[in-house]
Amino acid sequence: MTHRLKQEFAEYRLHVEQRFGYLPEHVLVDNHGKGKTPNAIKNVFKRLKNIMNFTDVRLSSHTFRHTFAHRCLMAGMDVFTLKDYYVTLI
Repeated sequence: MTHRLKQEFAEYRLHVEQRFGYLPEHVLVDNHGKGKTPNAIKNVFKRLKNIMNFTDVRLSSHTFRHTFAHRCLMAGMDVFTLKDYYVTLI
């Protein structure tokens, strides 16, 4: 994770805590602090793809998860640690 992305998440976390008065369980939340539905998350990635003007590129939560897992494994993480990491995120 880049330094810039860490900063963005820190700012987002502050924004969410100030907005709702607590830190929700999910990162992507609706206007009431509840986790977004799978369809809503899919729409987020569709909008991002259009805003960023990506063509001929698959942009989805699955792609992000796959890329993260692939990079962890290439960096030397074993599959069991990766599996346990995913279980803690769910």
